[in-house]
Amino acid sequence: MSIVALAGGIGAGKFLRGLVRNVPPSQVTVVVNTADDIVVHGLHICPDLDSVTYWLGGVMDRERGWGRRDETFRAMDELRLLDDLAWFNLGDLDLATHMFRTRLIGEGVPLSEVTTRIAGRFEIGAQIIPMTNDPVTTRITVASSGQELDLHFQEYWVQRRAQDEVRAIRYEGASQARPAPAVLESINEAEAIILCPSNPVASIGPILSGGALPAGRAASPARVLG
Repeated sequence: MSIVALAGGIGAGKFLRGLVRNVPPSQVTVVVNTADDIVVHGLHICPDLDSVTYWLGGVMDRERGWGRRDETFRAMDELRLLDDLAWFNLGDLDLATHMFRTRLIGEGVPLSEVTTRIAGRFEIGAQIIPMTNDPVTTRITVASSGQELDLHFQEYWVQRRAQDEVRAIRYEGASQARPAPAVLESINEAEAIILCPSNPVASIGPILSGGALPAGRAASPARVLG
């Protein structure tokens, strides 16, 4: 059976960890949200891609639910003594992933290829694909102190701890984004499409927000499961 899973981060990672115990990993393709990607300290961070990779690679931190097992945060602890903008926590092992990704993207390597290389380092049998190689960003309009602010999803969720009143959500760049290579092919060949237990607005919504992916779904005979 060929399965395509549409995935966010932590919840999807846990689910997929169980899925590949019941289905051969080689038959599973995971299309992962990239709309909450962010550049922090010059590094290209892909929270959902990394969560899925770490869970499927067996190196996740089960207690925190995100990041690497046996992680340390010495670099961030030192950075906070120098910079009060260090609000996005990056572990020391995790930094290596981000540095590797940032260098390759700077050399012109598409995110889909970078993701394949990182998955190979963790010997993951399933195929992990970003939803697109093009920039898509979840933007949150919030009400704060009598004014409206336009925030990156991570600013709303991590920096401000989701405490602001949400007025609007948009997926910036989604209408122009193209599915990453193999996304539509995998969907059209799938026998089942699974919506992972991920946030429907912040994770699944961006994947479905572009024009090409729903068109590809229309050509697929697969059952859709949530």
